[in-house]
Amino acid sequence: MEENKELTVLEGTVDSVVFRNEENGYTVLRLRDENGEGVTVVGCFPYAAPGESMIVSGNWVSHSVHGRQFKAASCEVLAPSTLLGIERYLASGLIRGVGAATARLIVQEFGLETMDILSQQPHRLSEVPGIGVKRAKQIGDSFREQYATRQAMIFLQAYGVTPGMAVKISKVYGERTREVIQQNPYRLVEDVEGVGFLTADGIALSMG
Repeated sequence: MEENKELTVLEGTVDSVVFRNEENGYTVLRLRDENGEGVTVVGCFPYAAPGESMIVSGNWVSHSVHGRQFKAASCEVLAPSTLLGIERYLASGLIRGVGAATARLIVQEFGLETMDILSQQPHRLSEVPGIGVKRAKQIGDSFREQYATRQAMIFLQAYGVTPGMAVKISKVYGERTREVIQQNPYRLVEDVEGVGFLTADGIALSMG
């Protein structure tokens, strides 16, 4: 694999997720850049659903089999900001209890306010035909879990944890990741396979 060491930043919208390893977060996805061109992006990062926007930093590589790819060293996932993007995000399977038909109904009901409704007033989902109070709660809880996992990964990477390790840690602690590590980062040594004392100590020192 030939590699260009020059650091590049790309911004675009996720078209599709080709492959994802849930154990370490390694992902292959298609990103449509600002010029409308399709780009293959590879790397370890939080799950990104079709319709979401991404800003990735990394470099171009030439793979012997798959051709030109963008190898991401870091990424930021942004909430979708268009009606089509929001609908594709909801229909991606990331949020439990929402399929393509339900996603369309939710966006028809709330429009560009959909993401705010999901994060701040999920009980209002019961206003959508076919969604009862119980299902509205399920959808809201699922959305909150996904958001918490991403925030945990951002928190960990700020202290030098690799994206792959951040995925493993967030899978163990879930929504409590930030709270647990702020209280006692050395718990990582016992709770998370692959985390040694030096890694935990480095996080502790970074946190002061």
